[in-house]
Amino acid sequence: MRAPTGPVCARCPAALGASCCEVKEDERLATLTRADVERIAAHTGLSTRRFVGRYGDLAEARAGGSACLAVEEAESMEDVLATFGTTRETVEELGAQLAQETREHGRG
Repeated sequence: MRAPTGPVCARCPAALGASCCEVKEDERLATLTRADVERIAAHTGLSTRRFVGRYGDLAEARAGGSACLAVEEAESMEDVLATFGTTRETVEELGAQLAQETREHGRG
């Protein structure tokens, strides 16, 4: 099954009951940075790709409350990337750019 086309983030609250990027009343927004992922991966020995969780069932994802509809609908990471109109290379380039800008900001 191919991932459905259309604005997945707009469909997410209707399909899952909430969007993965919505902050709930009892939560604080805490962004997991690339450096955080790399540090955790180094400590645990887990691949950085493991940080994209998937329930595999929309009912379970809805009950879990923190799923990404694009991930749930996709059969592969390539489907997720296609849904967001990007590529692995572009994501890596953006990550490298963010890392560089973060380093430069810290020097200021």
